Amino acid sequence: MVEKAHGMTVSIFGIVLAVFELILACFIIYFAVNFSIMISGVITPPIYLTPAQMVQPLGYLVGLLNATSALLLIGGIYVLVHAIKRLIDHIFKTYIASKQ
Repeated sequence: MVEKAHGMTVSIFGIVLAVFELILACFIIYFAVNFSIMISGVITPPIYLTPAQMVQPLGYLVGLLNATSALLLIGGIYVLVHAIKRLIDHIFKTYIASKQ
């Protein structure tokens, strides 16, 4: 009986952590998308400027920003997949602990 309660408690705590991890993944992906939008705003100059007034940012800076955006997006997707895996694992553990 004690093992069943302990198993269910650990599994429910794991489910709560997985939900927090899902929220973190969504936040990271949201930040990566907004970062990409910010980069596109830096790269494309406003329409109302004349060609002589348009100043393009340095190429290596744009490359660095794009690489940072890609790393953020990949990290967010990794955290999202890990959170889904953790959630499924702990749901199954809770189910198994409740049946024992």
